Amino acid sequence: MPGKYRHRATLQQRATTVDSYGEDVRTYTTLAKVWATLEAVTAREAFESQQVQADVTHRIKFRFAEAYLSGMNPEDRIVIDSRTFEIVSLLDRQGREREIEVIAVERQ
Repeated sequence: MPGKYRHRATLQQRATTVDSYGEDVRTYTTLAKVWATLEAVTAREAFESQQVQADVTHRIKFRFAEAYLSGMNPEDRIVIDSRTFEIVSLLDRQGREREIEVIAVERQ
């Protein structure tokens, strides 16, 4: 899909299950696949957006949809290609339910 949203992103929700040994196992289920933007965030931008964590690395934006956003929180993640991003915050900056901005940290 050409244009602003050119990256295919998979929104994944975290779930914890218990294995046969009684240990907690973290798994993720796919909530949705959406078209998104992916931008690197500079240290100055991270400071200006009042993020106290120094490891904020990216800003991801995609169209708003209540169907999959109602259950998303910072325990969830976004996968773009083979890259995994942990969610720091989900923002509706304009308050019009049109676009969501995710502040995220890339994990290896």
